[in-house]
Amino acid sequence: MRIAAYIMLGDPAFLRQSLRSYYNIVDEVLAIFDSERLSWAGRPLEVDECLEIIRGVDTQSKVRYLSGDFHNISDHPLEAETQQRQAALDELGTEWDWILQIDTDEIVGDQVQLIICLRSAEEAARMALDYPARWIYTRCNNGLYLERCRRLWQISANYPGPIAVKPGVKLRHARQTDDPVWHVDFARHSTDPYQLWRTVDQIIPASSGLWHMSWVRSEEGFLQKGVISGHAGDLDW
Repeated sequence: MRIAAYIMLGDPAFLRQSLRSYYNIVDEVLAIFDSERLSWAGRPLEVDECLEIIRGVDTQSKVRYLSGDFHNISDHPLEAETQQRQAALDELGTEWDWILQIDTDEIVGDQVQLIICLRSAEEAARMALDYPARWIYTRCNNGLYLERCRRLWQISANYPGPIAVKPGVKLRHARQTDDPVWHVDFARHSTDPYQLWRTVDQIIPASSGLWHMSWVRSEEGFLQKGVISGHAGDLDW
C-alpha cells in the first residue's frame, strides 16, 4: 500500500513521538500550517518549534510543507479546522491508497496492527478507518498515567474521527466523514460509552490502540491547548 499522512503544525508537545510512531510506514508527510503562525481562533502558534522538531525526525526527506491562511476562513475554530484538513487532503491528491490524519498529540501504539486494519478496510471497500484511541489525561507522581475508562476500570475506546481516509473523501466536522467507515475496537462489543450501538468490524489488543496524549501537560500547557484548539470557543477554559 502507498500511504501518505498530513499533520497540522502548532502544538509541539508530542509531535516528535507522534511522527516517529508512523514515519516508517508512510511514503510522504504533508506538514500544513498557517503562514502567520496563528491558530484557528487567531492565537499565536509554536509553528517554528514544530518545524525544528520535524527536521530532526525527517531523516528520509519524506516531509513537504504547505502554508496558507487558515485563521481567517471561519468564525468558528472547528469549521476552520475542517477546512484546513480538507486542504491537506486535496493537496495530497489521489495517488495514495490511504491518507493518515493523525494529530500531533496522538501516538500509534502498533504500526503492524494499523497496517492490518488498513488492509481489512481496503478489502471491505470502506472509505475511512475508525481506530480506537485511549485518552490519557495526566502523569501521576508514581509514574503511572490517568486514563479514561468505563465502569469497574474497563478499557474505553474513543473516536474523534477516522485516523485514515481514502483520497477523495470529503470531511464534514474536523476528521469526520459521511463515507463508509471500518470500525475497530478493543472488544467484540463497543467499548465507547458514547457509541454503544456501533458494530465492531475488527478487534485489536488495547496496547495496539492510539495513545491520545492531549491532556498530559503542565497547567500552563493545558491553558495554551485550550485557546488554540478547535474547541477554543466551546468551554470556559
